[in-house]
Amino acid sequence: MKKIKLEQFEGLRGVAAVIVFLSHIQKTFFPEYDIVTIAFFKEHLFNKYFAVIAQSFITIFFKGHIAVNIFWIMSAYVLTKNFFTIEIEKLTKQLQLAICKRYFRLMIPAGASILIAYLMMKLNLFYDQNLVESSHLFQNNWIGYQYFYEPDFYVAVRTIFWNTFFDYNTGVNYNSSLWTLGPEFFGSLFCFFSLFLIYKNNNRFYIYLLLIAVAVLYKSNWLLSFIFGLILSDYDNSSFTEGSFVNKIKIIEIKVFRIHFLPVILLGVVVVMIAFGGRFFGATILESLIIVFLVLKSKYLTSFFSRRFFVWLGKVSFSFYLIHVLVICSFTCFLYLNIDMAETPKVILITLLSFILLLFLSHVYTKIVDENAIKVANKIGNFFVKR
Repeated sequence: MKKIKLEQFEGLRGVAAVIVFLSHIQKTFFPEYDIVTIAFFKEHLFNKYFAVIAQSFITIFFKGHIAVNIFWIMSAYVLTKNFFTIEIEKLTKQLQLAICKRYFRLMIPAGASILIAYLMMKLNLFYDQNLVESSHLFQNNWIGYQYFYEPDFYVAVRTIFWNTFFDYNTGVNYNSSLWTLGPEFFGSLFCFFSLFLIYKNNNRFYIYLLLIAVAVLYKSNWLLSFIFGLILSDYDNSSFTEGSFVNKIKIIEIKVFRIHFLPVILLGVVVVMIAFGGRFFGATILESLIIVFLVLKSKYLTSFFSRRFFVWLGKVSFSFYLIHVLVICSFTCFLYLNIDMAETPKVILITLLSFILLLFLSHVYTKIVDENAIKVANKIGNFFVKR
Protein backbone atom coordinates (compact mmCIF):
# COMPACT_ATOMS: atom_id res chain seq x y z
CA MET A 1 0.00 0.00 0.00
CA LYS A 2 1.55 3.28 -1.12
CA LYS A 3 2.14 5.74 1.72
CA ILE A 4 1.18 9.37 1.24
CA LYS A 5 3.43 11.76 3.17
CA LEU A 6 1.98 14.96 4.61
CA GLU A 7 4.80 16.93 6.16
CA GLN A 8 2.52 19.89 6.89
CA PHE A 9 0.45 17.59 9.11
CA GLU A 10 3.59 16.61 11.00
CA GLY A 11 4.29 20.29 11.60
CA LEU A 12 0.73 21.05 12.68
CA ARG A 13 0.74 18.05 15.02
CA GLY A 14 3.95 19.31 16.61
CA VAL A 15 2.53 22.79 17.17
CA ALA A 16 -0.66 21.26 18.62
CA ALA A 17 1.40 19.24 21.11
CA VAL A 18 3.17 22.41 22.24
CA ILE A 19 -0.22 24.12 22.67
CA VAL A 20 -1.34 21.30 25.00
CA PHE A 21 1.86 21.78 27.02
CA LEU A 22 1.28 25.54 27.26
CA SER A 23 -2.35 25.00 28.21
CA HIS A 24 -1.25 22.95 31.23
CA ILE A 25 1.33 25.58 32.14
CA GLN A 26 -1.47 28.16 31.99
CA LYS A 27 -3.82 26.04 34.10
CA THR A 28 -1.11 25.61 36.71
CA PHE A 29 0.36 29.09 37.04
CA PHE A 30 -2.26 31.37 35.43
CA PRO A 31 -5.64 29.73 36.10
CA GLU A 32 -7.35 33.13 35.85
CA TYR A 33 -7.05 32.94 32.05
CA ASP A 34 -10.04 30.62 32.13
CA ILE A 35 -12.24 33.24 33.82
CA VAL A 36 -14.43 35.29 31.49
CA THR A 37 -15.52 38.01 33.89
CA ILE A 38 -13.27 41.04 33.39
CA ALA A 39 -13.95 42.33 36.89
CA PHE A 40 -12.19 39.31 38.28
CA PHE A 41 -8.89 40.40 36.76
CA LYS A 42 -9.08 43.85 38.32
CA GLU A 43 -9.27 42.39 41.81
CA HIS A 44 -6.94 39.45 41.31
CA LEU A 45 -3.49 39.13 42.82
CA PHE A 46 -1.76 38.89 39.44
CA ASN A 47 -0.90 42.05 37.57
CA LYS A 48 -2.84 43.92 34.90
CA TYR A 49 -0.86 42.50 31.97
CA PHE A 50 -2.47 39.11 32.48
CA ALA A 51 -5.88 40.66 31.96
CA VAL A 52 -4.73 42.11 28.64
CA ILE A 53 -3.35 38.75 27.50
CA ALA A 54 -6.43 36.88 28.66
CA GLN A 55 -8.58 39.05 26.38
CA SER A 56 -6.34 38.78 23.29
CA PHE A 57 -5.91 36.29 20.45
CA ILE A 58 -2.75 35.05 22.20
CA THR A 59 -5.01 32.72 24.18
CA ILE A 60 -5.11 30.48 21.08
CA PHE A 61 -1.79 29.11 22.35
CA PHE A 62 -3.50 27.96 25.55
CA LYS A 63 -6.50 26.26 23.92
CA GLY A 64 -5.63 22.65 24.63
CA HIS A 65 -9.09 21.41 23.62
CA ILE A 66 -8.60 22.91 20.15
CA ALA A 67 -5.28 21.09 19.84
CA VAL A 68 -6.85 17.79 20.90
CA ASN A 69 -9.59 18.13 18.28
CA ILE A 70 -6.89 18.84 15.69
CA PHE A 71 -5.14 15.63 16.79
CA TRP A 72 -8.31 13.60 16.31
CA ILE A 73 -9.23 15.09 12.93
CA MET A 74 -5.71 14.60 11.57
CA SER A 75 -5.60 11.09 13.03
CA ALA A 76 -8.76 10.10 11.16
CA TYR A 77 -7.38 11.62 7.96
CA VAL A 78 -3.94 10.02 8.19
CA LEU A 79 -5.23 6.60 9.26
CA THR A 80 -7.67 6.34 6.34
CA LYS A 81 -6.07 8.28 3.47
CA ASN A 82 -4.18 5.33 2.01
CA PHE A 83 -7.23 3.06 2.04
CA PHE A 84 -9.01 5.22 -0.51
CA THR A 85 -6.32 4.52 -3.10
CA ILE A 86 -6.10 0.69 -2.95
CA GLU A 87 -8.05 -2.00 -4.75
CA ILE A 88 -11.13 -3.43 -3.11
CA GLU A 89 -9.51 -6.88 -3.02
CA LYS A 90 -6.77 -5.62 -0.70
CA LEU A 91 -9.00 -3.48 1.50
CA THR A 92 -10.16 -6.20 3.90
CA LYS A 93 -6.69 -7.55 4.70
CA GLN A 94 -5.20 -4.07 5.12
CA LEU A 95 -8.00 -3.03 7.47
CA GLN A 96 -7.62 -6.24 9.48
CA LEU A 97 -3.91 -5.50 9.84
CA ALA A 98 -4.59 -1.90 10.94
CA ILE A 99 -7.18 -3.02 13.50
CA CYS A 100 -4.95 -5.74 15.00
CA LYS A 101 -1.97 -3.48 15.58
CA ARG A 102 -3.71 -0.28 16.70
CA TYR A 103 -4.07 -1.15 20.39
CA PHE A 104 -0.40 -2.12 20.73
CA ARG A 105 0.72 0.94 18.77
CA LEU A 106 -0.90 3.16 21.41
CA MET A 107 -0.54 1.00 24.51
CA ILE A 108 3.24 0.45 24.43
CA PRO A 109 4.39 4.12 24.44
CA ALA A 110 1.54 5.14 26.76
CA GLY A 111 2.35 2.24 29.08
CA ALA A 112 6.01 3.21 29.21
CA SER A 113 5.02 6.71 30.40
CA ILE A 114 2.90 5.13 33.15
CA LEU A 115 5.79 2.96 34.34
CA ILE A 116 8.09 5.99 34.35
CA ALA A 117 5.52 7.95 36.37
CA TYR A 118 5.18 5.06 38.84
CA LEU A 119 8.96 4.94 39.35
CA MET A 120 9.13 8.71 39.72
CA MET A 121 6.46 8.54 42.42
CA LYS A 122 8.36 5.81 44.28
CA LEU A 123 11.48 7.98 44.12
CA ASN A 124 9.60 11.13 45.24
CA LEU A 125 10.50 13.04 42.10
CA PHE A 126 7.14 14.78 41.71
CA TYR A 127 6.73 18.21 43.33
CA ASP A 128 3.20 19.10 42.26
CA GLN A 129 1.74 18.50 45.72
CA ASN A 130 4.56 20.53 47.28
CA LEU A 131 3.52 23.34 44.95
CA VAL A 132 -0.10 23.01 46.06
CA GLU A 133 0.94 23.14 49.71
CA SER A 134 3.10 26.22 49.12
CA SER A 135 0.20 28.55 48.26
CA HIS A 136 -3.59 28.61 48.16
CA LEU A 137 -3.30 29.88 44.56
CA PHE A 138 -2.50 26.34 43.39
CA GLN A 139 -5.32 24.64 45.24
CA ASN A 140 -8.36 23.40 43.31
CA ASN A 141 -6.75 23.90 39.93
CA TRP A 142 -5.28 21.40 37.45
CA ILE A 143 -2.01 20.79 39.27
CA GLY A 144 -3.78 19.88 42.51
CA TYR A 145 -5.24 16.73 40.94
CA GLN A 146 -1.92 15.27 39.81
CA TYR A 147 -0.08 12.53 41.73
CA PHE A 148 -1.89 13.00 45.03
CA TYR A 149 -2.24 9.24 45.57
CA GLU A 150 0.12 6.51 46.74
CA PRO A 151 1.81 4.55 43.95
CA ASP A 152 0.53 1.01 43.52
CA PHE A 153 2.24 -1.33 41.05
CA TYR A 154 -0.85 -3.45 40.45
CA VAL A 155 -2.95 -0.34 39.70
CA ALA A 156 -0.22 0.97 37.40
CA VAL A 157 -0.13 -2.29 35.42
CA ARG A 158 -3.92 -2.40 35.20
CA THR A 159 -3.88 1.21 34.02
CA ILE A 160 -1.40 0.32 31.27
CA PHE A 161 -3.38 -2.55 29.78
CA TRP A 162 -6.97 -1.69 30.64
CA ASN A 163 -7.92 1.56 32.36
CA THR A 164 -6.27 3.94 29.90
CA PHE A 165 -8.39 2.66 27.02
CA PHE A 166 -11.48 1.06 28.55
CA ASP A 167 -12.05 2.47 32.04
CA TYR A 168 -10.13 5.74 32.39
CA ASN A 169 -9.86 7.00 35.97
CA THR A 170 -9.76 10.81 36.19
CA GLY A 171 -8.14 10.47 39.61
CA VAL A 172 -5.61 7.64 39.71
CA ASN A 173 -4.24 7.48 36.16
CA TYR A 174 -0.44 8.05 36.47
CA ASN A 175 -0.57 10.38 33.46
CA SER A 176 -3.57 12.69 33.03
CA SER A 177 -2.78 13.37 29.37
CA LEU A 178 -3.78 9.79 28.57
CA TRP A 179 -7.49 10.62 28.73
CA THR A 180 -7.39 11.19 24.97
CA LEU A 181 -6.12 7.69 24.15
CA GLY A 182 -9.45 5.97 24.76
CA PRO A 183 -11.18 8.20 22.18
CA GLU A 184 -8.11 7.85 19.92
CA PHE A 185 -8.33 4.05 20.05
CA PHE A 186 -12.08 3.78 19.56
CA GLY A 187 -12.06 6.61 17.02
CA SER A 188 -9.48 4.66 15.01
CA LEU A 189 -11.60 1.51 15.11
CA PHE A 190 -14.65 3.57 14.14
CA CYS A 191 -12.82 4.85 11.04
CA PHE A 192 -11.62 1.40 10.04
CA PHE A 193 -15.07 -0.19 10.36
CA SER A 194 -16.70 2.79 8.63
CA LEU A 195 -14.49 2.18 5.61
CA PHE A 196 -16.29 -1.13 5.07
CA LEU A 197 -19.54 0.85 4.73
CA ILE A 198 -18.43 3.82 2.66
CA TYR A 199 -15.79 2.37 0.34
CA LYS A 200 -17.13 2.98 -3.19
CA ASN A 201 -20.62 3.35 -1.79
CA ASN A 202 -22.56 5.89 -3.85
CA ASN A 203 -24.87 6.54 -0.89
CA ARG A 204 -22.14 7.25 1.65
CA PHE A 205 -23.25 10.90 1.84
CA TYR A 206 -26.32 9.71 3.74
CA ILE A 207 -24.19 7.43 5.89
CA TYR A 208 -22.09 10.43 6.90
CA LEU A 209 -25.23 12.42 7.75
CA LEU A 210 -26.44 9.58 9.95
CA LEU A 211 -23.09 9.30 11.72
CA ILE A 212 -22.96 13.06 12.32
CA ALA A 213 -26.52 12.99 13.69
CA VAL A 214 -25.58 10.23 16.14
CA ALA A 215 -22.46 12.11 17.30
CA VAL A 216 -24.43 15.33 17.79
CA LEU A 217 -27.23 13.48 19.58
CA TYR A 218 -24.79 12.02 22.09
CA LYS A 219 -22.68 15.22 22.15
CA SER A 220 -19.53 13.24 21.46
CA ASN A 221 -16.71 15.62 20.56
CA TRP A 222 -14.21 12.90 19.80
CA LEU A 223 -16.60 10.96 17.56
CA LEU A 224 -17.59 14.07 15.62
CA SER A 225 -13.91 14.94 15.18
CA PHE A 226 -13.15 11.51 13.74
CA ILE A 227 -16.19 11.69 11.44
CA PHE A 228 -15.08 15.04 10.02
CA GLY A 229 -11.53 13.74 9.60
CA LEU A 230 -12.87 10.71 7.76
CA ILE A 231 -15.03 12.88 5.50
CA LEU A 232 -12.08 15.15 4.73
CA SER A 233 -9.94 12.12 3.89
CA ASP A 234 -12.69 10.73 1.64
CA TYR A 235 -13.13 14.09 -0.09
CA ASP A 236 -9.42 14.57 -0.60
CA ASN A 237 -8.20 11.07 -1.50
CA SER A 238 -11.03 9.18 -3.18
CA SER A 239 -10.33 8.62 -6.86
CA PHE A 240 -13.91 7.48 -7.40
CA THR A 241 -15.69 10.59 -6.11
CA GLU A 242 -17.77 11.58 -9.15
CA GLY A 243 -20.75 13.34 -7.62
CA SER A 244 -21.58 16.67 -9.25
CA PHE A 245 -21.98 18.35 -5.84
CA VAL A 246 -18.51 17.26 -4.74
CA ASN A 247 -17.02 18.30 -8.07
CA LYS A 248 -18.53 21.78 -7.71
CA ILE A 249 -17.02 22.10 -4.24
CA LYS A 250 -13.61 21.09 -5.58
CA ILE A 251 -13.86 23.66 -8.37
CA ILE A 252 -14.63 26.35 -5.78
CA GLU A 253 -11.75 25.11 -3.64
CA ILE A 254 -9.32 25.42 -6.55
CA LYS A 255 -10.46 28.98 -7.27
CA VAL A 256 -10.25 30.01 -3.61
CA PHE A 257 -6.76 28.64 -3.11
CA ARG A 258 -5.52 30.36 -6.25
CA ILE A 259 -6.05 33.70 -4.51
CA HIS A 260 -2.78 34.56 -2.84
CA PHE A 261 -2.78 34.63 0.98
CA LEU A 262 -6.58 34.28 1.21
CA PRO A 263 -6.22 30.95 3.09
CA VAL A 264 -3.79 32.62 5.50
CA ILE A 265 -6.31 35.41 6.07
CA LEU A 266 -9.04 32.82 6.65
CA LEU A 267 -6.79 31.11 9.19
CA GLY A 268 -6.39 34.45 10.97
CA VAL A 269 -10.17 34.83 11.08
CA VAL A 270 -10.51 31.36 12.61
CA VAL A 271 -7.87 32.18 15.22
CA VAL A 272 -9.80 35.30 16.21
CA MET A 273 -13.02 33.24 16.35
CA ILE A 274 -11.35 30.78 18.69
CA ALA A 275 -10.01 33.53 20.95
CA PHE A 276 -13.16 35.65 21.13
CA GLY A 277 -16.04 33.54 19.87
CA GLY A 278 -18.82 31.99 21.87
CA ARG A 279 -18.97 28.31 22.73
CA PHE A 280 -21.53 25.81 21.53
CA PHE A 281 -21.33 22.09 20.89
CA GLY A 282 -19.24 21.44 17.81
CA ALA A 283 -17.75 24.95 17.62
CA THR A 284 -14.22 23.87 18.52
CA ILE A 285 -14.48 20.92 16.13
CA LEU A 286 -15.51 23.13 13.21
CA GLU A 287 -12.72 25.58 14.02
CA SER A 288 -10.21 22.73 14.22
CA LEU A 289 -11.49 21.28 10.96
CA ILE A 290 -11.03 24.60 9.18
CA ILE A 291 -7.48 24.87 10.51
CA VAL A 292 -6.63 21.35 9.32
CA PHE A 293 -8.21 22.01 5.91
CA LEU A 294 -6.37 25.30 5.40
CA VAL A 295 -3.02 23.85 6.44
CA LEU A 296 -3.63 20.94 4.08
CA LYS A 297 -4.60 23.08 1.08
CA SER A 298 -2.77 26.40 1.31
CA LYS A 299 0.70 26.38 -0.25
CA TYR A 300 1.82 29.11 2.16
CA LEU A 301 0.62 27.28 5.25
CA THR A 302 1.88 23.98 3.85
CA SER A 303 5.29 25.53 3.33
CA PHE A 304 5.31 27.05 6.81
CA PHE A 305 4.34 23.87 8.66
CA SER A 306 6.65 21.77 6.47
CA ARG A 307 9.74 23.55 7.74
CA ARG A 308 12.37 21.19 9.09
CA PHE A 309 11.94 22.09 12.76
CA PHE A 310 8.15 21.72 12.66
CA VAL A 311 8.38 18.39 10.84
CA TRP A 312 10.85 17.12 13.43
CA LEU A 313 8.61 18.43 16.20
CA GLY A 314 5.73 16.50 14.65
CA LYS A 315 7.77 13.29 14.58
CA VAL A 316 8.41 13.53 18.33
CA SER A 317 4.99 15.05 19.14
CA PHE A 318 3.42 11.82 20.46
CA SER A 319 6.33 11.37 22.86
CA PHE A 320 6.18 15.07 23.74
CA TYR A 321 2.48 14.71 24.52
CA LEU A 322 2.95 11.56 26.59
CA ILE A 323 5.67 12.89 28.90
CA HIS A 324 4.87 16.61 29.21
CA VAL A 325 2.70 16.14 32.33
CA LEU A 326 5.51 14.20 34.00
CA VAL A 327 7.97 17.02 33.28
CA ILE A 328 5.58 19.74 34.50
CA CYS A 329 4.83 17.91 37.75
CA SER A 330 8.49 17.23 38.45
CA PHE A 331 11.04 19.52 36.79
CA THR A 332 8.79 22.56 36.29
CA CYS A 333 7.31 22.50 39.78
CA PHE A 334 10.75 21.94 41.33
CA LEU A 335 12.14 25.00 39.52
CA TYR A 336 9.18 27.13 40.58
CA LEU A 337 9.67 26.19 44.22
CA ASN A 338 13.43 26.77 44.21
CA ILE A 339 13.96 29.83 42.02
CA ASP A 340 13.63 33.13 43.85
CA MET A 341 12.55 35.85 41.44
CA ALA A 342 9.46 37.81 40.37
CA GLU A 343 6.41 35.78 39.43
CA THR A 344 6.08 36.56 35.72
CA PRO A 345 9.75 36.22 34.64
CA LYS A 346 10.08 33.11 36.79
CA VAL A 347 7.20 31.34 35.06
CA ILE A 348 8.50 32.40 31.64
CA LEU A 349 11.96 31.08 32.52
CA ILE A 350 10.81 27.72 33.88
CA THR A 351 8.45 27.26 30.94
CA LEU A 352 11.31 27.84 28.49
CA LEU A 353 13.64 25.49 30.39
CA SER A 354 10.90 22.84 30.61
CA PHE A 355 10.23 23.15 26.88
CA ILE A 356 13.91 22.65 26.04
CA LEU A 357 14.09 19.62 28.34
CA LEU A 358 10.92 18.22 26.78
CA LEU A 359 12.37 18.52 23.28
CA PHE A 360 15.42 16.51 24.32
CA LEU A 361 13.47 13.90 26.26
CA SER A 362 10.88 13.57 23.46
CA HIS A 363 13.64 12.83 20.95
CA VAL A 364 15.09 10.14 23.23
CA TYR A 365 11.64 8.72 24.02
CA THR A 366 10.78 8.54 20.32
CA LYS A 367 14.00 6.67 19.48
CA ILE A 368 13.88 4.25 22.40
CA VAL A 369 10.15 3.73 22.95
CA ASP A 370 7.91 5.03 20.18
CA GLU A 371 9.82 3.76 17.14
CA ASN A 372 10.19 0.33 18.71
CA ALA A 373 6.50 0.35 19.62
CA ILE A 374 5.69 0.78 15.93
CA LYS A 375 7.91 -2.20 15.05
CA VAL A 376 6.35 -4.40 17.72
CA ALA A 377 2.81 -3.40 16.71
CA ASN A 378 3.57 -4.21 13.07
CA LYS A 379 4.92 -7.64 14.03
CA ILE A 380 1.84 -8.38 16.13
CA GLY A 381 -0.45 -7.25 13.32
CA ASN A 382 1.38 -9.43 10.80
CA PHE A 383 1.19 -12.39 13.18
CA PHE A 384 -2.59 -12.21 13.39
CA VAL A 385 -3.11 -11.30 9.72
CA LYS A 386 -0.96 -13.55 7.58
CA ARG A 387 0.11 -11.79 4.40
